[in-house]
Amino acid sequence: MATIAIVRRHRLDPSKLAALVDEVTAELATQYQLQCDHRDDGIHFNRIGASGRLATCEQQLRLELKLGFMLKPFRAQIEQQIHRQLDQLLGENSAII
Repeated sequence: MATIAIVRRHRLDPSKLAALVDEVTAELATQYQLQCDHRDDGIHFNRIGASGRLATCEQQLRLELKLGFMLKPFRAQIEQQIHRQLDQLLGENSAII
């Protein structure tokens, strides 16, 4: 199993960040057939071959994605796509840690 772990600093206010995360979650659920579950420690998601968690706090966004055997060869491409999407969503309000 391959794991992708991404941590980004952000400067968004909590309400704007929550709205953004809800929007992204809904979009990704539709686009990638993810089952999403909002919990106290973040949004947990899974589908066949992948599972993960997106957690936010006052200044950070953390994403952990575990890829199963069939998706493992695509780890680099998937990680690049996640970074691109985060760049678009957070723009100048973020920095890679």
